[in-house]
Amino acid sequence: MPKNNTNKQPKRSPAKRVLRSVAKAATTLLDPEHENTLIGLIDPFSDESSRAKYPDAGAGSTLCQKSLATFTGATNPAGAYAFSLDANFSFPVTFATTIVGTVATWNATKFGDWSTTLLATNAVIARPTSIGVRIVNTLSATDSAGYLVIAKGGPAILGGTTTFDPLNFVTYDVYPYTHGGEWTVTLKPTSSWAYTMLSPSTYTTNTSPPLSGWEVCYIGLFGSKASSTPMLVEIVSNFEYAPKEDSAIASLASPQPVLNIPMQTAVNQVMSDHSGHHVGGVSGHKAKVKQLAKKALVKHVLPFAVRKAKQALF
Repeated sequence: MPKNNTNKQPKRSPAKRVLRSVAKAATTLLDPEHENTLIGLIDPFSDESSRAKYPDAGAGSTLCQKSLATFTGATNPAGAYAFSLDANFSFPVTFATTIVGTVATWNATKFGDWSTTLLATNAVIARPTSIGVRIVNTLSATDSAGYLVIAKGGPAILGGTTTFDPLNFVTYDVYPYTHGGEWTVTLKPTSSWAYTMLSPSTYTTNTSPPLSGWEVCYIGLFGSKASSTPMLVEIVSNFEYAPKEDSAIASLASPQPVLNIPMQTAVNQVMSDHSGHHVGGVSGHKAKVKQLAKKALVKHVLPFAVRKAKQALF
């Protein structure tokens, strides 16, 4: 009787070998082009964000602009300070004029004005692509005290009041205000309306409302050193805009990316998985975002790349 060869390995079909090659090739396609694109749309602190364009092919040729603003916060005699950040082309910050206990009364006008001239002069339509804030404790080890609140919810009412209480917000996180502490916060889109191109004229005054479809973030410091300057704040906003035809910079515009539904889905996935803020500064934030980006790319963009590679082979 013929002997059974128990050590004989099963033959791998040519089709399976091809599919493995396709999967490997598709994975290669994700690095670095797809990853850079996704990082640019979800991390306002990244280098990629300064050239990020949302892949919906809806506005022809566009330009990108990164706007930065820094300021220092000053506590009142009770050691409290607060501001809010929203999605706005020119005036995204509202300061609290008075704070009694945990009740903040907001200024009647907003702070910013770093992109008004650019957009008013050159843009037909525009949209934010990412927005974030970095907060750094500048107090000494002996003076550092109190707690920092990072909350997200409804828009601040100019001239109105907001009570810092978990019941009043969608999310409410509290951190000890420790020496050397650094926190980053990213505003997340709440609907597809966030990436709608709009005329900037409606959103370039110091009383203009927040852009629809984006979170509003509230930062509050309580119980810190009285009448001090306890923090350095950096606001970073990235915009995409279509320039006017007669603009001096119109020739610099480049075509938008083609419509890419898998990439849009990956953006939504990361924003859903990420809390939107990170303790430990920009470096830790970037590492976390990169990890989530790779996961989203494998889930949403890789299958699309595999299908394209299969179509090319067969």
